[in-house]
Amino acid sequence: MEVSHLKGLKEQEEENQKLKRIYADQALPLEMAKDVISEKWQILGPEEMLLAI
Repeated sequence: MEVSHLKGLKEQEEENQKLKRIYADQALPLEMAKDVISEKWQILGPEEMLLAI
């Protein structure tokens, strides 16, 4: 491989890591919210859940 190709590959790997971090930062709160909603649904039930909103 040429040096320019290696530099491009390195840049792509860095960008990939950056995008993975962004995804993880977004996915974790979403999963936490889903867990909270699921737990409330199980505890309260559908009718009480609607009243809690």
